Parts: sequence; structure tokens; C-alpha cells
Amino acid sequence: MRLIVENFRSIRSEAIDLAPITVLYGPNAGGKSSLLYALACFRNIVVNPNQQTVGFFNLGSVNLGDFETVVFDHRKQEGILFCLEWSEEAAGLSYKVSIGQDRGRFEIHSGKPYDFAMSLGVTFPYPANQLTKHSFKVDGAEISIQWNGILAQSAAPPQSVQQTGVELLERLNSRAEVLRNVTLVPLVRGFFKPQYSPVPPTPTMLNEDQVATYLATNRWALYEVSRHLEKILGRQLQYYAAPGTALFTLDSIDRESGAACALVNDGFGVNQVAYLLAYLVQREQRIVCFEEPEIHLHPSAVRNLAAVLAELAMKEHKRFVFSTHSEALVWAFLAIVKRGQLSPDDLACYFVRKDGKESRFERQAVNAAGQIEGGLRDFVKAELQDLSELLGVAPEDAEGEDAKPAVRSE
Repeated sequence: MRLIVENFRSIRSEAIDLAPITVLYGPNAGGKSSLLYALACFRNIVVNPNQQTVGFFNLGSVNLGDFETVVFDHRKQEGILFCLEWSEEAAGLSYKVSIGQDRGRFEIHSGKPYDFAMSLGVTFPYPANQLTKHSFKVDGAEISIQWNGILAQSAAPPQSVQQTGVELLERLNSRAEVLRNVTLVPLVRGFFKPQYSPVPPTPTMLNEDQVATYLATNRWALYEVSRHLEKILGRQLQYYAAPGTALFTLDSIDRESGAACALVNDGFGVNQVAYLLAYLVQREQRIVCFEEPEIHLHPSAVRNLAAVLAELAMKEHKRFVFSTHSEALVWAFLAIVKRGQLSPDDLACYFVRKDGKESRFERQAVNAAGQIEGGLRDFVKAELQDLSELLGVAPEDAEGEDAKPAVRSE
């Protein structure tokens, strides 16, 4: 699956392959978050196009602003484009949305072997009641498709091609369904209260009360979070309801000592991982975007976290797209590839940097031995500078390039 983004925040034009594990790393303010937000905005358009464009950029946990604020270089006369392409199912299959300040266009290409495109220009708010049509013949019989930019429908095709019609509608409609199942984990994550009371569910969990309610009311999700939390940090997670009240707590239990406490009173590394896992285990969510999962974690826990992410991606057929500043996390994924638990194609590593106003996404190929093209030089650049001073060698010597005599002051 490939995501194409144009004219969104600092992204002028980039195409990113979304593997089961897609890792974004590089300097601060390079544009990593913009890619995560692009997927979330794309989802907002598909889920509810019947709103002003400013609503597409309100992601719940973060509001990016109006169209002029969000479009690249504030060029409000230009349009923002989001597109998903698929090659693993059928060459040429794609779903695209372009938006301006108050109007936009939905486009879909059926891919091989049908090989037709449909396009629909709309104004926002769009109530999804316009239609475009396409008819084509299969084995002498005609199939007619109607599409409103999100949902494709068809009159019952002749019996001889009924199966073809069903398969085609499934293919067209599953594209929007993929986007409906995109979730962005809030930037602020963790449980900050000693107890909770249930709150009404929402399509996406936007705060700790909703996440806590999800875990308290879905025991299978709670079991999964507890199982993975134990693998990562040696902690189990339990839910306790106070008798005769609607109040409940989320408690952390140390596997070795048996010591228990409210999750809010455990270390924040444990707290934020439990919160993150609640999003990762949701089975209906197929693409999960999040930032810096390694925060507050010891390197050994970072390694365990990578193993859990790889397991969830492969066994649950999910795609995780996330940013990191942790060399240990990237090395952990490379080691997983070396062990054969991920294939090189299952791990997409992108070095993200700014080139003037534009973000650049450079994919670094990974081979079966867990080696990464070009190495992780960006992570160790500062370390090399410090080591050069401590060892009394020139930075060029420390980097293995253009050796020069060290200059030291006495």
C-alpha cells in the first residue's frame, strides 16, 4: 500500500510505502508528524465529508487549523491531495481525494482487470448525494456502477456476471473502509486519575476516560493489553469495580513481586504503554498512527515493545505508522528481520528531513540480514561529535572520513 500526499503542511509531494511496520525518524520538525496527520485527515474526509474543510483538520486530540494554515506554504490557491494506491491486490487500484478551500474531487480507479476510473467533483460541505456512473461489459453482459465518491452501488447484474459484480463492488467499497479504520493515537497519552466512571463510547477514543471505559467494558481487549504489557514491562493490568458504585480502577501488578497499585501510581513508562496498547489491540482498526512509542522506556523495554508491535502487525494484519527518536527501537526491528520474524518488505524505514520548506522522505532499504542501506548515521552524529572530543580526534576521524590531525588545546 502506498500513500501519496501533496501540499499538506510541510509535505510538497511525497509517496510513502506503508508496510506492516513503517518507521519515520530524523531531526525534530522534519515533517514526520505531518505524514501521520495526513492519514488522519484523509480518514476525516471519508467518514464525514458533509462539513466545512476546516473540520477535516480537526483530529480531536489536535486541531491543525483552517485550510490556509494547513496547505503547503499557505498557498491557498492550491489544492491538498491524499491518495492510497494498492499493488498487492490489483495493479492500478487507487483512491484519491483532492480538496481546496470549499470544493474538492473524489477519484477511484478499479485496477486490473476492470481498468476503469470514476471521478466526482463536489463542494464542501458535501452531503454525499451526487452520483457518477460507469457501465462496462463482461462476457457480453453489462454491469452498471453508481458512485457518490465514497460508496459504490449497482443494480443487480445479470446472473451470468453476478459474481463479477459483487467482487467489483467489494473492491471499490473496501477502499473507503480501509480509511474508516485509520486511527491516530493522541499525542498526550496516559491514565492520570485514580478511578473512573463509564462514559458513552465514541467512534474514536479521544481521551483517557474513553480509553479506560473501553478497557473496563471489553474484557478481551483488557486481556490482550495485559498480555502484551507483561511481555514489555513485566506488568499485568487488571480492572476493579467498586461494589455498589459505578466507579472502577485500572491497576498494575508486578509479575515478580506481586506488588499492585493504581496505574496512575506506577511509572509513566508503564502508564503510557498501557494506554498505547489499548489502541493497538482494537481489531477493527487496520492502520494505527502514533508518535514516539519509546518515550520513558528503558532500552530493554524498547526491545520488547518492538517485538510486540511486530507480532500484532503480522498476526492481526495491521499496519503501524509511527515516528521515533530511538536508535534502540530501530535496531530492535532490524534484529527481528535478521531472526526472520519480519521480512525486509514488512519493515519500511524512512529518514525524514527538511530541505528548505519541504519535508523529504528517504526510504532506506533493509535486507534479510537486518542491514539498513546507509546505516543510522543520523542517530549517532551527536555521539560521534562527543566521542571525538573525549578521544581527542577530529570529527572526520570519528566518522571514518577524510582523516585529519586532531587539534587539541593544552
